Amino acid sequence: MDISLVSTINTNYRVPFEILASSLIRAKHESTVIEWHVCTDEGCDWDTWRMEMDRRHRSQNVSFRVHDLQGTISRSLPLRGRARPIMYARLFAPELLASHAARMLYLDADMIVLHPIEELWAVDPASSPCACCQDLAIPTVSSPMAIRDYPELNLNPHNAYFNAGVLLIDVRRWKEKAVTERALAYLNTYSEAVNLFDQEALNAALGGDWHRVSYRWNLIASVAGRSFLDTTPLDSADYQASLRQPHILHYAGTLKPWLNPFLKGRWFDLYRAAAMQALPQHKFCRSLKHLAHAVYDASVRRWSYPMERALWQARRGF
Repeated sequence: MDISLVSTINTNYRVPFEILASSLIRAKHESTVIEWHVCTDEGCDWDTWRMEMDRRHRSQNVSFRVHDLQGTISRSLPLRGRARPIMYARLFAPELLASHAARMLYLDADMIVLHPIEELWAVDPASSPCACCQDLAIPTVSSPMAIRDYPELNLNPHNAYFNAGVLLIDVRRWKEKAVTERALAYLNTYSEAVNLFDQEALNAALGGDWHRVSYRWNLIASVAGRSFLDTTPLDSADYQASLRQPHILHYAGTLKPWLNPFLKGRWFDLYRAAAMQALPQHKFCRSLKHLAHAVYDASVRRWSYPMERALWQARRGF
């Protein structure tokens, strides 16, 4: 089996990407051949890093290609806070990389893979441009931080809203349905109101035309299994099964376990184990700030989550 993967990173995300790659490669079938397309926009020389990644993983049938998208992604797209232009690369990747693959699996860098990726690759999105997972923290298009102007777009408020950290993309259908163009048009029209940038734009552009896969393929580690999460809009059976056996853990948000060694809990323990296997010499940052974040997450967050959500909404996520 041949698989085409896509991720977007900058130099700050090389470490988590290497941890992601190592976890996925350990979990995959030995005979599976992977070509991993890495998109960046920094304009610096990534050849040495790419060659080292190739050398490290060549025996496992994995190769890497780096695509410099500097100048491709418009600086006029909405940005604020921690947002960077490179995050928009997943809007452009299906068209820019169409000559390399007829289908591609996009993965955010802040993840680890615990199950053979071949099972997800085998999913048929049917007539939809992509397959993905409902977002645990933003479950519907009418949720806070989802699509504020969903009535103008004639979207059903109960439609599921997906997290764009994992996207299995059918390139032909993506291009036929002009997903990139529609997402960019949304950003142009709603630039002042947009919350989560390209993720929101993709949800608006697809309007429910996406194939739903289990939460286990994109389980958001910061909220999964926590008592404060409102699970009412979720598929309860799938959610519970995913907690028991997650396939991809996604460390979205501010709690980044490759930076913070103090974070406690099953999901963070799993990440540290993956990090130590991938990069035994990796140094964590033992700062008071990270200790405070860990104490808050472990001891205070269960009560303060509504306030956290309100602040998150006021800042529009960043």
